[in-house]
Amino acid sequence: MTKKIVSVTAIVAVVAVFLIGWYLLYGTFPNNQDIDDSFNQYQQTEPYQDKVDVLSGLLMRINNPQSVNDDQVVKYAFSKLTDMYKKDNNAAILEATENVNIDGGVANFMCEFYKRISSEKGFRERYFKNNDGSHIKQCVGISFSQDEFNKLKSAQK
Repeated sequence: MTKKIVSVTAIVAVVAVFLIGWYLLYGTFPNNQDIDDSFNQYQQTEPYQDKVDVLSGLLMRINNPQSVNDDQVVKYAFSKLTDMYKKDNNAAILEATENVNIDGGVANFMCEFYKRISSEKGFRERYFKNNDGSHIKQCVGISFSQDEFNKLKSAQK
């Protein structure tokens, strides 16, 4: 009987440690240093799919801001993402943003990111040259007017 109590206690302790570790790793909203660390990891990572995974993980962590401070972190992250994309037009950045739904608290930031990079050749080719721009169409009414969307779409035909 004593062995069973010890075994159950040990299992409960292991589960508690796991849950605390998980919460500390994933349960808290990232700060600007976490954003910088993720972008540094992205820049040092190869191959392509690993780059996508690093950024997708970051974007999923910031997908649901709950406070003004969280909004500032999301704004910071998308500002850095914009600068990175404009620097190298790496499709991994666009693919990572596609892995996160354009809804909720991050929609304004995501759509503003798309608007800021909409003049970039890689963006236009990815979303309008070979498809109908349906992913970006979700941003009509948020950061793109219908007219702006139509102009982007027609410019690639």
